[in-house]
Amino acid sequence: MPAALYMALTRSLLVAEARWGSSPGAVLHSINDLLLELAQPGMFVTMFYGVIDRHTGQMTYACAGHDLPILLREGYALELQASGHPLGLLEMDEFQLSEQCIGLHTGDRLVLYTDGLVDVVSPGGRLFDRAQLRTLLQDKAHLSLDEMNVAVFDALAAYQGGVDQYDDMTTLIVAVK
Repeated sequence: MPAALYMALTRSLLVAEARWGSSPGAVLHSINDLLLELAQPGMFVTMFYGVIDRHTGQMTYACAGHDLPILLREGYALELQASGHPLGLLEMDEFQLSEQCIGLHTGDRLVLYTDGLVDVVSPGGRLFDRAQLRTLLQDKAHLSLDEMNVAVFDALAAYQGGVDQYDDMTTLIVAVK
């Protein structure tokens, strides 16, 4: 329950701060400061925040400790680059993150996901890692968005066998048209 309330607080702060039209990096810095002021010490949240200019196809983004999205483009799966600390842990003078820009092209797909996808454990105790996820996404990129999502979760379930899942698994796949 505390984690759910913390996430609700973070979402509310994001909605409020994003309305100011600031850059993703500035928004995440502001949210970090507000979480330190409003939330319980020791709690934190990771976040990827990107803003896409629909006219130019340019996406400006910042990442606060979250797994980086994977860009599927022309048969390749590329992990976006950025760095940053989780929100709510470090004071302003220690908190750092980078803001990046990338041009999105027609036909690209951007896959955002929670770390539960790369925390899946096989019956032999092996983690399904980021390299395997990139390969899986690349192999399924020809499918429709819905079919791709189902295929990814089916592959993860097969890899997992009967091993219990201990973390949430969420994906968001965005197609650029």
